[in-house]
Amino acid sequence: MAMIKAAKESVIFLHCLPAFHDDKTLFSAEIKEKLGAKYPVVATGAMEVTDEVFQSKYNKSIQQAGNRMHTIKAVILATLGY
Repeated sequence: MAMIKAAKESVIFLHCLPAFHDDKTLFSAEIKEKLGAKYPVVATGAMEVTDEVFQSKYNKSIQQAGNRMHTIKAVILATLGY
């Protein structure tokens, strides 16, 4: 969150989902167990983004993921020759 706070108020965070930001999945819990002692930030479950940033008002990943569907549909139609 330090990087976000150092940026302008208009900063946004984007990520193509899924994003590992906590330890609530089996995979992230396993990585936390294996690498958490060596990498302190991984001990929080944050591998790609911290949960604090992911849950913040700066995260627009959900909106981005929704918009991605329209692009996928357009590419499929173009590929099919429509």
